Amino acid sequence: MKSPIVLATLASVFLLGAAPAAFADAVVAVSLTGDSTDMNGMGIKLDTPVVKAGAITFKVANDAMVEPHELVVVKAPAAGDLPYNAKKRRVTEAKLKSMGEIGDLKPGEAKDLKLKLSPGKYVLLCNIAGHYMAGMQAPFTVE
Repeated sequence: MKSPIVLATLASVFLLGAAPAAFADAVVAVSLTGDSTDMNGMGIKLDTPVVKAGAITFKVANDAMVEPHELVVVKAPAAGDLPYNAKKRRVTEAKLKSMGEIGDLKPGEAKDLKLKLSPGKYVLLCNIAGHYMAGMQAPFTVE
């Protein structure tokens, strides 16, 4: 007969082995759209705008025909809009807390961005000149 300690140890090893499946990373599909010929068509589409805190994998695809795009994840400021430099036509990233990014995705290209995010409000954006103001921004919440 096995002792209660051995049985408890075996049970905890079994449960720990199953834990990764129960606590899988959140996955967010991100589509970057639009070309400079149609600035109104630019955007960032998410399959979900809210996930639980922890490890998050953004599956990012540049679905534009000819335009390169990027994805930058920043912590949303406590109040107001993101700092914007109108002369450079870009968000001033140095004034924000960047959580990570994928730079210069060619049309048709896809990459993953893996981040660990705590609860809060974030903004996903493309910071290529003119793209942010053309609509390439999306709010994102981590609960």
